[in-house]
Amino acid sequence: AIPILEFVSFKHKYSEDLVVKILRQLLDSLEWIHSKNILYLNLHPLSILNASLTHINIKLSDFNYSNQISEQNQRSLDYFTSAMEFLGKLKRYLS
Repeated sequence: AIPILEFVSFKHKYSEDLVVKILRQLLDSLEWIHSKNILYLNLHPLSILNASLTHINIKLSDFNYSNQISEQNQRSLDYFTSAMEFLGKLKRYLS
């Protein structure tokens, strides 16, 4: 697996469709992680990997700063709701 920026830099040209595929897979990954009550707190270009040199297969790495959210602490994280709503809107826009 290589960092996504390295994968994109190998391509001499890339299309809007390629960028949409990357973003969709990234948002799907974050949505799945959040559905498991895990906060992924280390999102940056080096933690977004592509598992293939020929096609898009996004993986997230480096879960050192991730946190499991208990049901009791869920209420204290209401301010994350707006970020999740934004991701949902972005995902619908890209679909």
